[in-house]
Amino acid sequence: MISDSRTRPRSKSKRTANWLSAEEEKTLARAWQNERDLKARNKLVVAYTPLAEAMAARLLQDRNESQRSDFIQEAHIGLLKAIDRFDPERGFRLSTYAAWWVRAEIQTFKLNNWSLVRRGTSTHARKAFFQLGRVETEMTRLKDSDPTEIDKTIASNLGITRQRLNVLRTQFSGADKSLDIQPGEGQGAFGSPYLIDKSELVELRVSQKIDQERIKSVLSSSLAKLPCRERKIVLLNVMIEPRRTLESLAADYGVSKERIRQLRNKGLDRLRREFSLQGIQAQDFF
Repeated sequence: MISDSRTRPRSKSKRTANWLSAEEEKTLARAWQNERDLKARNKLVVAYTPLAEAMAARLLQDRNESQRSDFIQEAHIGLLKAIDRFDPERGFRLSTYAAWWVRAEIQTFKLNNWSLVRRGTSTHARKAFFQLGRVETEMTRLKDSDPTEIDKTIASNLGITRQRLNVLRTQFSGADKSLDIQPGEGQGAFGSPYLIDKSELVELRVSQKIDQERIKSVLSSSLAKLPCRERKIVLLNVMIEPRRTLESLAADYGVSKERIRQLRNKGLDRLRREFSLQGIQAQDFF
């Protein structure tokens, strides 16, 4: 159950009851870091839980209240990570260090749970996710601003190119939509039936296989009708990989390259006519 402390401010005595001095904080942090003293760590957790919960409430803002417990949980995780990594010898207070970890943990949660579809998680993508809306709002308030110049400024502020800005806009511009939502008014069908399962296209696969077998048969019979030399040249220069060059075939037959080209083209013309007689578009193949 969530405490109603979010709606009723803490009294000063409650806020300061578990407050630690800088020296106490160092002692407890050293005990946890060096001796893995759980009691010391728990005292640090109790002392800074109000800070973590306050940051969670602030970052929640006007989001769905049902996420409050999730934000508080992520804040506690961030606090534990901060305590694990805190170095008391650097001269900073744990509150300063913990604030960064709590915020980072909650922001990661917001980014990961904003959509069921995994979006960009790079540094630039994270920056755009959290700052793009604010920066665009500020820029559009400027009067007589050219949209192109606005985009250039926004991209510069985010440290990305305009092309990358457009990609990130597309990624973060819309919420998820259910496949079961109706495509339009008056259409009594839902979106999911319109998704095609290619594994179920049996008729198409069978038809394609029949067409392939027919083409192979027509090609075989058509090649058999060609004069021997034309057939060999067409096969070696057009159909069989790796293809022989006109120069190499000319050397084999003892004729010019131009003569080999004429024989190849003559053979292909014969094949096209045979294919046409069978109702097949030969240009799709050679």
